[in-house]
Amino acid sequence: MKEASFPLLTTFLTGALLIGCGSDGDSTTVVKTVTEQSSQSAGTTATSSSVAAAAKPVHLKQFQSPSHNIGCYLSKQQGGSVRCDIREHSWTAPPKPAYCDVDWGGGLQVGSKRRGSIVCAGDTVLDPGSPVLAYGKASAVGKIVCRSSEAGVRCSNTQSGHGFFVSRERYRLF
Repeated sequence: MKEASFPLLTTFLTGALLIGCGSDGDSTTVVKTVTEQSSQSAGTTATSSSVAAAAKPVHLKQFQSPSHNIGCYLSKQQGGSVRCDIREHSWTAPPKPAYCDVDWGGGLQVGSKRRGSIVCAGDTVLDPGSPVLAYGKASAVGKIVCRSSEAGVRCSNTQSGHGFFVSRERYRLF
């Protein structure tokens, strides 16, 4: 993961989302699981242990969708949060609020207490170097779970139930 490539992300998210850039000690598991998923999607024979590992959520702090159109960053800080940005979409965000003096409507976010919301940010979490979260797979960090599907990406806080769904064609906040 290239955490240092998002210096503005930390600045923006200090008040709104507070995403940290620390290691939570699971990098070995992440590399192993991503490698196993890549082997399976490439058509190689998987062992029973790699199939079992792929069935469980991975613990990616950052990922992109297989289409490379959606990129997400997850954090355990302050009860958990996630931000997903989308490169291309056909939906229209609500009008830009007066408080937002940078880009509006290029992503969605959810934290620990409030429902999902539109992102106001001058940076992005889209990183072409991020691991791909295969369709049908989930990533969990703290109380945040994101699931990738051909329909889009759905992220939610398992404690509050709040979250969002985002795809090229639509989005939903809950």
